[in-house]
Amino acid sequence: MSKLDYQLQDQWPRLSNLESPINIATPTCQFKSVADQPLTVNLTSGLVKKKDQANGPQFLLTGTIQLGKKTYFLQKMHFHDGSEHYLNQQPSKCELHFVCQDAKKHTLVLALLANISEEAPKRNWDSLYKGQATTSAFCNFFEKQLAYYQYQGSLTTPPLLPDVTWVVLAQPATINPSDYQVIHQDYPDNHRQLQDLKQRTITYYAY
Repeated sequence: MSKLDYQLQDQWPRLSNLESPINIATPTCQFKSVADQPLTVNLTSGLVKKKDQANGPQFLLTGTIQLGKKTYFLQKMHFHDGSEHYLNQQPSKCELHFVCQDAKKHTLVLALLANISEEAPKRNWDSLYKGQATTSAFCNFFEKQLAYYQYQGSLTTPPLLPDVTWVVLAQPATINPSDYQVIHQDYPDNHRQLQDLKQRTITYYAY
């Protein structure tokens, strides 16, 4: 299967002028207490199936994301080699996207930035690509209370659908170099360039 060519991303048809990804400038964010809108991620235990698509492998999993009083149902996750979102103009080494929808088909994407550390546990992400991994490969990312940034944007691959709620976790994770190499070798540099924030508000939910 031929993969989406990120060298041609300037030619992708745009459906909105409020697009993703963006740089998150923390000093300009609107602060709110996370107690006003707590975030909880619950992954259903089980095997994670792999589905090949033009925009890269999608890993099918189930569970819920509770954002305040709203419940979203997990559908899939995928990797980006090189982060799409930046924090204060600084990219991370990669980014994980957990895509979900609520009962009315509104889309939310939970983004987890990640950097490399030799001390990070090996999660054997190569087993994901063999269809042999379980959701335990991700669970410890969501054990602690979660601070996050929220804004409205779009999907970052065609058809760049608008009206997507983005939740970007404030604390980047660490991943082992061996796990990063799995991502990099499969689909290197598959990240979209930054888009203009324009008049959007980024809300920072923290403690």
